[in-house]
Amino acid sequence: ETISVLVVEDDRMNQILYKKLLKTAKKLEIAKDGKVALSYVEKNIDTANYDLVLMDINLPAPWNGITLMKEIRNRWPVYNDIPFVAQTAYAMSGNREAMLKEGFDEYITKPIIKSTLIDTIKKVLTC
Repeated sequence: ETISVLVVEDDRMNQILYKKLLKTAKKLEIAKDGKVALSYVEKNIDTANYDLVLMDINLPAPWNGITLMKEIRNRWPVYNDIPFVAQTAYAMSGNREAMLKEGFDEYITKPIIKSTLIDTIKKVLTC
């Protein structure tokens, strides 16, 4: 209820799921691709930065979740202190470690499970 969340997710069904799961967020914006995500961040910079970014790893070209996270943090250094959570359907051994090494604060797999999502949000916002 007190956090502002940007979800970067191209899958329509997952967008609907996030709207349901995060309906009590103070602010929730869902970007379908990297271009929209960058415009949302730029629009809100300095006035209402997001408290959390949930980033799909597999986005439409030219972006993927890793390059988009790095671009946001490069353009707007305030986002170096804002948690990014990687999300992917391709859960393989070592993926979590690889995402953390790339700079994500945490990693969750799809399908999104509400309890896992809430626990992850609590974890990254209290670190």
